[in-house]
Amino acid sequence: MVKIVQAPFIDSYYFKSIGKCKTYIGGFAFALSIALFFIAPHIEELARPKTVNLLTAVWTGVVVSSIFIQISGEMLIIKIFKKPEDKPRDLCFLTSERILVVS
Repeated sequence: MVKIVQAPFIDSYYFKSIGKCKTYIGGFAFALSIALFFIAPHIEELARPKTVNLLTAVWTGVVVSSIFIQISGEMLIIKIFKKPEDKPRDLCFLTSERILVVS
């Protein structure tokens, strides 16, 4: 469900000099690594019952960032393997085993 909301955002906002997919792969991977670097020393404190809401919010942000990276990675893989004669209206699904193209 989150992918349906985030995919149009990825298509609309990006740095043209970097590219549509690489903007989000690099940007969110960097932000995620910085966030985890600063969260790691405090994770024991966040795991206490009175701060579990903050911990839930932090991990929700981590999951949302991971979904942005996953969607961008899938788009990049589809671009790499897409043939020039494929119609632009094709719907592509990336599974763990293969890329499915549905016309």
